[in-house]
Amino acid sequence: MIRKYEILKEGENKGRVRALRDFGDVKKGDVGGYVESEASLCHFGDCWVYDEARVYENAEIYGDAQVSGNARVYGDAQVSGEAEVYDEAQVYGYAQVSGEAQVYDEAQVYGDAHVYGYARVYGKARIYGDTWVRENAQVYGNALVYDDAWVYGNALVYDGAQVYGNVAVYGNALVYGEAWVYDKAWVYDKAWVYDNARVYGNARIYDDAQVYGNAEIHGCTCVRGNERVCGDVAAYKKSKERKNEHKEECSSDMTFSYCPHCGGSLNYNEIVPPPTEEIKDVDKKIVYKTTSIAIYNSQEAIDNAAEQFKNHTIT
Repeated sequence: MIRKYEILKEGENKGRVRALRDFGDVKKGDVGGYVESEASLCHFGDCWVYDEARVYENAEIYGDAQVSGNARVYGDAQVSGEAEVYDEAQVYGYAQVSGEAQVYDEAQVYGDAHVYGYARVYGKARIYGDTWVRENAQVYGNALVYDDAWVYGNALVYDGAQVYGNVAVYGNALVYGEAWVYDKAWVYDKAWVYDNARVYGNARIYDDAQVYGNAEIHGCTCVRGNERVCGDVAAYKKSKERKNEHKEECSSDMTFSYCPHCGGSLNYNEIVPPPTEEIKDVDKKIVYKTTSIAIYNSQEAIDNAAEQFKNHTIT
């Protein structure tokens, strides 16, 4: 093995690495960041620690990986392939960052988390537990992804969103705002979940569907196609118990919109269009109103129903 660096033992650069030969974009004599021992930075490949970055404890950098800025890699973490960790980012615990993934800004990846492929984790995002973020997925802002969640494909999770449990978010899906997706729910294809929405249980949101506002989708409910679920609505898979409960909650003085279970109407405290005819009983779902509720299958349906509502023509 031809050593490519030495660790400076004294002076103002004590603990830093200094290159003994040219490799990658590093020239002989260049002084890099800090490492705890030669076990921290492999002598093979073009991997390097730059700037004020630190690699310590049992952490390892190998392949062509780069750690720079004020980044910290420690614990038993590994950074490999052509991955980059920089700015104020931290990778620790048993986390692994590999492929061409990047972790930067003030993001943290820890626990047993894996970030690889072309994935990006940045802002103040936190990835932990046994989470996998891969392919072209991005997690950023103040988002949290943890437990056994998988985020992959071209999916984006950002703002203050939380994705956790045995969840999968993939395809071109978006989860953002203050939305939570958890338990065993899946969000995929081009679906969006945002605002303060909650998707959990075994729910599935897919195709071009959107769930937003304060909506809650759970049980075995599927929202698909171009459906829109918003407002303060809870949508469940239809069951005998829920059917009986819903009958008791329906009342004759509700106005303006159709209840897909009992044929009665639901009260609206704000201008929100009713569901369209085509999706009154999709997947045998019950839609139960708490304050306001809307399910749509096209933008045209939304616009038409809103206009009807304003003109007081909804029956």
